[in-house]
Amino acid sequence: MMKNPLVYWALWFSCTCIGLLALADHAGRPGQSARASALWPAQSKLQKATNTFTLLTFLHPLCPCSRASLAELARIQGAAGDHLAITVVIGLPQGLVAADAREMIETVQHIPGAQIVLDPDDVETRRFGCYTSGQALLYSPEGKLRYQGGITGSRGHEGDNAGKSALLAALEQTAPAAASAPVYGCCLRNGKN
Repeated sequence: MMKNPLVYWALWFSCTCIGLLALADHAGRPGQSARASALWPAQSKLQKATNTFTLLTFLHPLCPCSRASLAELARIQGAAGDHLAITVVIGLPQGLVAADAREMIETVQHIPGAQIVLDPDDVETRRFGCYTSGQALLYSPEGKLRYQGGITGSRGHEGDNAGKSALLAALEQTAPAAASAPVYGCCLRNGKN
């Protein structure tokens, strides 16, 4: 048994620092980016607006990072107003049902004009090439991809970030074609970080 309290404090401090570094590394590590088509997939059953931009956001109902994505989505809608049609695609991979997405559905219902699409077996999620919860895809009225990436700056964190700024610039048509940013969230297939 150690009798020197300094050793205990040094051990505690070391473990705390290692834990904080691991947490920071995890929060700042992006997920796999989408392999989205440059054009809206013809076989998609999702509705694309013909007179304004369409923003698709793909979420896993059990991903804790989704709350931050939805908060940022509400801010984007507030900034864009009528210039944006929003569809939130909630994946329901094998084993999940609509009840698993109840809280998320209620949150989306508070975003004016946002549509909710439940995606059993991730059919549309795969069709659009998405892998990470929080993936956003912005399409022009002509069906051209203008932005792909996340709308949060790290996992589960709200606030100004490069992804949201790039999306808004693409919406205002001041960004280069198909702007992108990292996406932070859980795997859409299993909801795990």
